[in-house]
Amino acid sequence: MVNSEITGNHAPRFGGGIRTFGSNARAVVVDSLISDNSAGIVGGGFDNAFGLLQVFDSSIVANQADIAGGGIQNFNGTLELSNSELRENHADINGGALHNDNGQGRLIDAVLFGNSATL
Repeated sequence: MVNSEITGNHAPRFGGGIRTFGSNARAVVVDSLISDNSAGIVGGGFDNAFGLLQVFDSSIVANQADIAGGGIQNFNGTLELSNSELRENHADINGGALHNDNGQGRLIDAVLFGNSATL
């Protein structure tokens, strides 16, 4: 996905904006905006479960999850975030910006600002 916007979506469970699931799943996001999405459980902006999520030169802003990973939930997957920002995301329990649950991650030149989690 290049030079795109994913805005104002809702998922009742996982991945309000984008969800990848499975060991062969891969999402590459470049120069894009992921904003104002919500999920009833995890991953307001993204839910990456077992897959590979690569985000370059993008903004993940004002997403919300009821449990964890307001901006990004990474569950047993691989996350690469480069030259991007996670800003003003919220989770009711864990990881306002990012919740990494048994996954691998690398953040390079990333800005995390104004994110929140209640607990």
